Amino acid sequence: ADLHESVDWLFTTWVSDGVLNPSDQQRLAFNTASLKKLYEEHIEIEETIIFPNARGALSLQALAEIGSEFDTRRK
Repeated sequence: ADLHESVDWLFTTWVSDGVLNPSDQQRLAFNTASLKKLYEEHIEIEETIIFPNARGALSLQALAEIGSEFDTRRK
């Protein structure tokens, strides 16, 4: 949550001011790289462990319901 807040604040500042000072530029680069790494690891776990296990353990109806719930959360 802290990384998301920081990146959001930095991008908002950049867009509204048109520039970021050098230390904020470094912080933005570091924080976006950190988020990218976290998401890559999260996606890898989902794709190699969670989703294959879910396919084997859940019915098609249950998978469809979960998919609909995820879709609703994104909106």
